[in-house]
Amino acid sequence: MSENDFVLNGFLEHGSARMNELAENSDTFGVVDRIGIPPRAYLCRFEGLEHLVKDEYGIVSRSMDTLFAEIRIPNDYLRTTDPNLGMRVVGIGSPIFHPNVRTPLICLGSAFRGGTCIHEIVRMVYEVLTYQVMTADEGNALDSVACRYLRDNPGICANLHRPPLRRRAHILKAVVHGKDKEQS
Repeated sequence: MSENDFVLNGFLEHGSARMNELAENSDTFGVVDRIGIPPRAYLCRFEGLEHLVKDEYGIVSRSMDTLFAEIRIPNDYLRTTDPNLGMRVVGIGSPIFHPNVRTPLICLGSAFRGGTCIHEIVRMVYEVLTYQVMTADEGNALDSVACRYLRDNPGICANLHRPPLRRRAHILKAVVHGKDKEQS
């Protein structure tokens, strides 16, 4: 990246601030490491997300292991129309049995475009890891076996533990109408 690429630098600085905010307001997401100033790459962790794994014998089971993903912003991120950009931007380093994942590749779906805010990329990764986004078309799946398995077992993802990405603010505001009553 050229030091004079003010647009990309501004994008990365804004992204870093939003990533800090997201990490501070999440019990499931955190940033393990940042690379660059401003950061161009993030090693992220997702905790407490129940997901499926397949062992070497082909047995599918549930796991609560921490999932790790990497987000890398290439120099051409804001200027490219590369249809495979998502494969260059996001990678996964943890085993997960999912139609949109073939470690280290993860497909975020058709909504991903160059210029997507970094914290929105995290949301998209979260939606894949929690099975909210997954292809049902074996021809488009990164893991066609997972695609077939989940299609043949439609209820398997329904009961997976999916804590929210962001903590909900529990601020209660009382509004008093009329005259206050004295309590005795």
